[in-house]
Amino acid sequence: MFKDKFAEIFAELDSIEHKLKDTKNKGQKEEFSQRLLDLRRIMDQCIQSWLCFEERVNQLQDSYGLKLPDEIPDMFFQSLGLQELEMPVEPESKSQKPLKAKTPAKEKGDAPGEPLYFNKMRKDASIASFRRGLGFYDLYMLEEAIQEFENLVQLEPDFIMGHFLLGHAYSHKGDHEKGEKEFRLVLALTKDPLLKGMVYNALGNIYAEGGKYEQALEEFLLSRESSKEVKEACFNLGATCYNLGRYRESVDYFKEAAEQSPDDWEIHFYLGKAYQYLKEHEKALPCLETALKLNPGNSLINFELGIIYHLLNQREKAISQYIKTLDLSKKKSRRQKSSRLN
Repeated sequence: MFKDKFAEIFAELDSIEHKLKDTKNKGQKEEFSQRLLDLRRIMDQCIQSWLCFEERVNQLQDSYGLKLPDEIPDMFFQSLGLQELEMPVEPESKSQKPLKAKTPAKEKGDAPGEPLYFNKMRKDASIASFRRGLGFYDLYMLEEAIQEFENLVQLEPDFIMGHFLLGHAYSHKGDHEKGEKEFRLVLALTKDPLLKGMVYNALGNIYAEGGKYEQALEEFLLSRESSKEVKEACFNLGATCYNLGRYRESVDYFKEAAEQSPDDWEIHFYLGKAYQYLKEHEKALPCLETALKLNPGNSLINFELGIIYHLLNQREKAISQYIKTLDLSKKKSRRQKSSRLN
């Protein structure tokens, strides 16, 4: 029910965006602005209802001694490269058994590999901030998420995942200096290889966004060395070498990334582009053809295929790809005009 309503709202946002692109009429823009305000009010009500719900659940737990498992949204941790995680059932229990990540569980202690970042939170206020922070982060309300995660690490300074989440919130907001500070703290506190790999990858992204590709490369290499489970690191290595013009190295990393994620069209596309810069057009061709099979209807791939066919003296195939590129562009233009008439 809720998913359908949210899908309708985001579909209307897409429609408004298309119409805004094609209109210069001041009156129409004012109408769109009013509708965006209406949609924002609807979403504000949803957020307020969610916050009230969380407060009521916390009150019920306190009043009647309930111990509810504090679940983390699956999509949140999947976006960070983690899967199959659970939160502790009894936050105030004396049990110190760590939560399990995808890596094999270790005995309690300081041995490398123990998922220390999932030590339990001891205070109910910490759990409340943790959940609210996740909710705000998922809604891309970064200011609010940062406030909750800052409160969390103040209440639970030893809860390493709190620092990790705070670092991500800072970096997504564009405050890279504070984000890097939190990530460096996590590295100093944990010995878990998966978490180290994720943190190094996050640091690499910070440097790459700032155009510091050499430093980014160092972090992505450390990520890959720390844990093979952080698959994004291999693609990022390829992308960084590509941006540095080190195309031979980028080919090696993209090939490895393609073995790990064979259905990712973007990997095959940039592998083909790297081969193209190396003037190895015969090797570029199957990569771009695979990218198109995985993502048909992408005019950028059609255009690059046209270039490769042209360089390989396959004139008819080149023309065919150029025509498909134009057709796709025309279809996109017609869709935008159609949305303007609705």
